Amino acid sequence: MSGGLPARLDQVDTPPPMVVAPGGNAGVFKGRLVVIFGTSSNGSTGLFVYSGAPALGNLVGSIASVPGTDPYGNAYLAGLTGYFIQTPALVQSQQGSAASTTLTLNLPHSTVAGNTLIVAAVTVGTSSNPSISAVTIGGVADNFASVQSNGAGGDECIIQTWADVNCVGGQTAVVLTATGGVGTQGILAVAMEWQNTAAFDVSAAQIGVNTGFTFDSTATAAPAVPVEVQIGFVGTNGGAGLTGPASPWTNFTQINRTVGAILQTMLAGYRVVLTSTVGEYSGNMSGNVQWNAGVATFKTAGSYAAVQTGTNQQIGFYTATSPGGPWTQVDTIAAAGNDLVLTSINGGVKAKDGDGNTYRTESLRQQVSPRAQTIASLTGQAITGLSALVSSGTYIVTGRFWLKWNAAAGQPGMLFTGPAISQYDVICASHQQNSSAITNVANSLAANTVNGQGYNSSALNLTVAMTGAGANFFVDFWGMFTFTASGTLQLDGVTTVSVADTWIVEAGFWEVKPV
Repeated sequence: MSGGLPARLDQVDTPPPMVVAPGGNAGVFKGRLVVIFGTSSNGSTGLFVYSGAPALGNLVGSIASVPGTDPYGNAYLAGLTGYFIQTPALVQSQQGSAASTTLTLNLPHSTVAGNTLIVAAVTVGTSSNPSISAVTIGGVADNFASVQSNGAGGDECIIQTWADVNCVGGQTAVVLTATGGVGTQGILAVAMEWQNTAAFDVSAAQIGVNTGFTFDSTATAAPAVPVEVQIGFVGTNGGAGLTGPASPWTNFTQINRTVGAILQTMLAGYRVVLTSTVGEYSGNMSGNVQWNAGVATFKTAGSYAAVQTGTNQQIGFYTATSPGGPWTQVDTIAAAGNDLVLTSINGGVKAKDGDGNTYRTESLRQQVSPRAQTIASLTGQAITGLSALVSSGTYIVTGRFWLKWNAAAGQPGMLFTGPAISQYDVICASHQQNSSAITNVANSLAANTVNGQGYNSSALNLTVAMTGAGANFFVDFWGMFTFTASGTLQLDGVTTVSVADTWIVEAGFWEVKPV
């Protein structure tokens, strides 16, 4: 026989003909050799995997030689990478009503800077309906803007949605102001704070009269991204009992308010969608009354946790807000009940252990530098090298240094200085070289003290009074500090009697560790 067996696909020198053309029919592909070549319309090259139809926001995996942006606007990294979309999450909410042109909704907790506040409101008037003209948080407009409005002064009510994207932090009071109405006027509203929600997308609304005990906002246009939060609500003029859509919608409690002689009602709800889904809010009413229903959708913040493998087999967490590379590292990823080490919100490292506790694993270690520092101060002289930035919270501070007498009078001491505290506990002990006896123990166990012995005040004695130069001591100290402000923690040396009665820090170190 001649000719032999045909060459396998992986033995040929040039790429084989395409089995399935780009954009061809979906199905199962089997192949021994897969070659990806060429570029897309926007210059991207790689293998991309999507959740559902390819679109902005649903890239879940990529293999690429260089970072870039796919044809749908998703940023991707070089190497083999998986992407996990961070979904919107409701932080808190508050609802209420008033037969007035102003309404204050006090959130249960202070807002978190960078989140999004969404306010859905219904306004009514006995002669003509007002409309919301301003919404503030903590007395300021911040970034509040109206994103949806439906109805007019002569309709049964006006519905509006306002949003404060990237809201201010530390505030609780949301105030709505209505203008333009005539007669007795009222506001019914719900305020919500959302994480991972970046911008308004699309909305829909309609007014209905005598529609057979049902209401329906109608459907929105197709959303811009797959992952969104949808806010729906309805207002009625006539006091019907309202039943919102079933799960996955979550409905708030119905709001009732008599304005003039008419009972006004409002029902609001929300749902988070993970695939491209049009928004629509519909339900039933106990009475055949006039209504105004709407729905508004908000896009995810666009952040992903990207797990990337490569030469170093590292796992990194990134945000996709900056296409291309390098991406910006995310510093807010929560442990999920395992032993994974993660980066916390303040840059520290935490580990979730099997006992259920979350442990801080990092610490700052510093050494006395330069060595042989002579202490000649009655009030406090910084020991160079032992100085650490701290923030509000509790820290453990431990250390050891080599102390040498340098005079025949005076008494060595140490003093911590730093920002405001609510409590500190410090114990120090010294041990003279070539002696088994503990020659001196000084301690401070003062609670809720800003200026007490050992901190921002008088020093802790480290040894007995000096009787001559040359004696050597090892000094150990252990402390726990609860700071109520940020600042610099510094260890100082102090002497007594006279600045001429000096002692020497020959060498040493300390460790500062957040709890």
